[in-house]
Amino acid sequence: MTKEQIEASRRHFEIAGAVACSLCLGYALWLLRQPSVPPGGFYDHLYLLLYILLTSSCYLGVFFLLDRYCILPLQRFRPNWVLIALGGTWLSIIISIIPTIIFARGGGRDDALPPAVYGGIIAGAMCIFGIFMLGLMAVIWFIGFMIRLVRKEIGRNRVALD
Repeated sequence: MTKEQIEASRRHFEIAGAVACSLCLGYALWLLRQPSVPPGGFYDHLYLLLYILLTSSCYLGVFFLLDRYCILPLQRFRPNWVLIALGGTWLSIIISIIPTIIFARGGGRDDALPPAVYGGIIAGAMCIFGIFMLGLMAVIWFIGFMIRLVRKEIGRNRVALD
């Protein structure tokens, strides 16, 4: 495999990892927003679509920004997948909680959580989801790495046979 093919293959698996993480996080955020009754209405599925589009745009946005503007001198290990997993996760969570913060503070409800408690819950959720998405992205990146190794060996054997 040439350097261009290896780089394109890396990008494809980073995109696949970003899409997989965005689907998982969108579904998780949708489940966290559901009331205690099981979802069954038409609008519930529209909210699921909204969360999946939100997380997909965050992950792919971080991916394209890193691909375009991140210049790291590392040759062997490029931490793009780590930055994509953490940046996309944290950005998605922050964007999805903004309406909750606005409505909880603006409504003047007495049962609203204090800002310090709410901030701690959000920070904990960001850490937990960040670790989970790093694991998911690492699995997909490892699968891509193994596929590239197999393709490289097939290419060497093909050249040796010719």
